[in-house]
Amino acid sequence: MFIAYTDTQSGRTLVANLASGVNPEQAAAVMNLTPGTWRMVTPEEAAQLQAPTPEELAGQRIAAIHSRFDELDRKSARPFRTALRALLEGEQANEKDIQRLLEIDAEAEALRTELAGLMPAQRPSSPEYPNA
Repeated sequence: MFIAYTDTQSGRTLVANLASGVNPEQAAAVMNLTPGTWRMVTPEEAAQLQAPTPEELAGQRIAAIHSRFDELDRKSARPFRTALRALLEGEQANEKDIQRLLEIDAEAEALRTELAGLMPAQRPSSPEYPNA
């Protein structure tokens, strides 16, 4: 049995899953819900109400992209350091290192494009991720 109510601070509809045998009126009273601010909902409606909003999904993807940028930065350190050392010593950089850096850069570019689509009014880079 589920009850849905509107959170006064966020304005979002929240869902409470009541244990078997719990009286909904008593549960609403314990939760300090005033009459008329909550309603019984079906399991299907509860699932729909609990589904993330498009904004929440976008926020989750943005966070995942920023996390991947951090991973790519870590993965690029060794091949970059090795290639740079070779160049500074007047040698040719290892082709594997160069190829790996190009792959990392291509993935980062694809992520920047996706990020720009998720944040159309903002730039994809920020002080926290200046090289994103």
